[in-house]
Amino acid sequence: MQSEWACAVFEDTFGKAAELVVEAPGRVNLIGEHTDYSDGFVMPAALPYGVSLAARATDGPSRLYSVARGWAKSFQVAEVEPGSTRGWANYAAGMAWALRQAGMPVDTNAEVVVANDLPIGAGVSSSAAMEVAFGWLWLTLSGFPVDPLQVARIAQTCENQYVGVNCGLMDMAASALGVDGHALLMDIRTMEVQPVPVPDDLVLMLCDTGRRRGLVGSAYNDRRASVERAAATLGVSHLRDVTEEQLEAQAASLNEEDLRRARHVVAESARVHQMAAALRADDRDQMGALMQASHDSLRDLFEVSCEELDAMAEIARAAPGCIGARMTGAGFGGACVALVTEQDVPNYVERVSEAYGQRFPDRESVFLAARASRGAGIGYDFR
Repeated sequence: MQSEWACAVFEDTFGKAAELVVEAPGRVNLIGEHTDYSDGFVMPAALPYGVSLAARATDGPSRLYSVARGWAKSFQVAEVEPGSTRGWANYAAGMAWALRQAGMPVDTNAEVVVANDLPIGAGVSSSAAMEVAFGWLWLTLSGFPVDPLQVARIAQTCENQYVGVNCGLMDMAASALGVDGHALLMDIRTMEVQPVPVPDDLVLMLCDTGRRRGLVGSAYNDRRASVERAAATLGVSHLRDVTEEQLEAQAASLNEEDLRRARHVVAESARVHQMAAALRADDRDQMGALMQASHDSLRDLFEVSCEELDAMAEIARAAPGCIGARMTGAGFGGACVALVTEQDVPNYVERVSEAYGQRFPDRESVFLAARASRGAGIGYDFR
């Protein structure tokens, strides 16, 4: 992450040294897409890329500067309310508001520089990383203890009620709870987290299509509403409680669209457990088959893929060294994730980049090779 850079920019911007650096990673989801808000199962991994906040407490209002986006409108952490901020400041101000709603009245303002080395809009949860980082910062500056899972839950409240995206918990939890070298098998209902080792010679390859997406204006909320209608029709609180056999037995009770959405969610949660077993057994054929089944389901049943994602998954899957590939993130643009043998990474990137560029010459694709990384925390504390 960009902690040293953030500190240097902080000194240039504010004329003094930062006191504190907070880091929060983005995440890539290996499998388990659109299952978290059904209390289902997911398998993300934190990335070694993310958000770094260089900060210093201040007596005046909070002043935020993003290396990528410039200045945000200043605000008072103890007074901010939904609608009082706009743009990327919503993630920072929204966390202060959500912490107050959770009974932690943070009241210490800060001067902050935000550095982010995640590709924005690529489906790697740059917004969740921002929320987790600011939650950690406001709590630390105001003297509250930091519970990583609690920060993740409060970040979900921020996203749902302040930012306006009705997302689940996975992205924030992955950022807060990441473990080096491991994907995380998460039970969203109980928040039991089982680290699952990724074989040492496999690299997580993020293949960004260059097609940006914006969840607030997308059909994301519509998908969630469809899933919730299906659960209500089936008489359960969440689709987590429905087996594939039960769903098919009651299929006639659902409209066609809700049935497609439900079929994806129910099967995808099962694939998460199958992927955990495949990783532990190093069964690479099974890994690849599960990733393809997940992509096909997201394309055909949940209908959140697009031409670029389908092409990238196909090209990535066919290149030498690839174990499996699928779209990752909420969809409507963004990136694919591939498991690639480490020795093949240089040639792999060249082959996939060339083939994708021929299909979509106007898209600027980006490729990041990564190992599963640790979760959020304090990078430096000079106080």
